[in-house]
Amino acid sequence: MATHASVYCVELLCNTSVAACQVDICFVVDYSGSIRDTNPPGVDNWQLVINFMVDVVSDINIGPTTTHVGAVSFGKYLKLYRSSVG
Repeated sequence: MATHASVYCVELLCNTSVAACQVDICFVVDYSGSIRDTNPPGVDNWQLVINFMVDVVSDINIGPTTTHVGAVSFGKYLKLYRSSVG
């Protein structure tokens, strides 16, 4: 279930409900050592990033003719993630 803030941002962008929204969303995510290797005790910064992305898209209708979601991570190397929905 998406948080109130992420639902509000998507609805504001689309001027409609999250379920009816049709947008292209791309997450650009830092995967460098500053995120992965410097976690405070009991905190996994990478998992916080993943949870945020999942939270933002959890109520959005994702598909080939609706909303598209992608992610790019960067650190030592660049990685492009692409969904094969549909």
